Amino acid sequence: MTPPDLLDAIRRIIDLLGPDRPGATLPRLLVDMLQALFPCDAAAVLRLEDDTLRPLAVAGLSHDTLGRRFRLQDHPRLLTLLQRRGATRLASDCQLPDPYDGLVEGRAGQLEVHDCMGCPLYQGDRPWGLLTLDALDPHSFESVDPAMLEAFAGLAGAALAAGERFGNLQQRAQREQQLVRALAERGRRGVAFDLPGLGLAERPADFDYSWTGLGRFAVQAVDALGLDDFHLVVHDIGGPVGFELAAALRGRVRSITLLNTLLAVSRFRKPWVMRPFEVPLLGEAWLASMVKPAFRLLMAWQGIGDVRAVPPSEIDAHVALLKHGDGGRAFLRIMRSFETTAEKEARYISTVRNVPYPVQLLWGAQDPALRLDVYGRIAADITGAPLHTVPGKHFLQEDQAPAIADAVARIASQGERQAG
Repeated sequence: MTPPDLLDAIRRIIDLLGPDRPGATLPRLLVDMLQALFPCDAAAVLRLEDDTLRPLAVAGLSHDTLGRRFRLQDHPRLLTLLQRRGATRLASDCQLPDPYDGLVEGRAGQLEVHDCMGCPLYQGDRPWGLLTLDALDPHSFESVDPAMLEAFAGLAGAALAAGERFGNLQQRAQREQQLVRALAERGRRGVAFDLPGLGLAERPADFDYSWTGLGRFAVQAVDALGLDDFHLVVHDIGGPVGFELAAALRGRVRSITLLNTLLAVSRFRKPWVMRPFEVPLLGEAWLASMVKPAFRLLMAWQGIGDVRAVPPSEIDAHVALLKHGDGGRAFLRIMRSFETTAEKEARYISTVRNVPYPVQLLWGAQDPALRLDVYGRIAADITGAPLHTVPGKHFLQEDQAPAIADAVARIASQGERQAG
């Protein structure tokens, strides 16, 4: 690979960063470029998922490779390549077992002496995945400048991370679109923004991730969006954040809808699924265990009433967005910054009791976390509002969007009539 080749590769990779480029095609295009730019017989792009590498695209390897999963503890050759920040060429007589034995096209059985290089892909300071190059000629990579492969890997990592980011955004948009579209069908504009530490929002290290800090951000977001008045819909720990917003902008609130949230925060006891997050090290381990298959089971059990109504890819988006960019460190700070004081409880109650706008409660009746007979009843007693239910669990907006939209549209009309 020569400098002109690298410049051409830079141009082509930059072309891959556009949002109109399907994310699934990026790894395939990158392995094709690897084979064209470097003297290899096989190339692969692998994604790091916890302690396992998953092939995203391969060239010169059998199609079966894409179905394999390479646990790092079982594949020291891949682990060696991943642990070194730059490009690494292994000795042609390296005795470490080769993960691609029996997978190289046109070469059955165990690979004999051959050339092998690899370079990790990074997203910021975190390893994102790995590029691997293999050649049957043990001298193939003698002419390869490691700096060239590192430059390619840097740009490839940026393209792949951007593609994943666009994919997450698309999944998030599809997930939220149900409720937003249902509101639009009822003549209402829905606005949803990610709070710092969640979704696609930034995760600043110096941010105040308490309810106070997140509420302050919500006020700034509403001002930036130019919302003179609004109808507020809150859910889960978004409840306290929304109440902070309502307390700061009382004159601009036209109605509040509570969906399976906590109001009497001094009496709140975290459900078992949330408790491990409080404990250092245990919380990190609990978060790491939330991989896609396990999270799908958890959502079917606790989160979604009719799990058949939600595509698995949209459930998977929850995990990706929870850990996006920082592995979930900001989320853990949120979980460890709850302000369950009597003062906060009084502040939040003041936004839903004896107020000039209507308040309603809509609860997923089968929620095992914020149970209807406990937290729903407490909210009803405090607000004096009727307690309506839908046949859903904790994330009722996933499969009950039309019912929520109906309720929000009704109370919005009521709030506007009361405001005159």
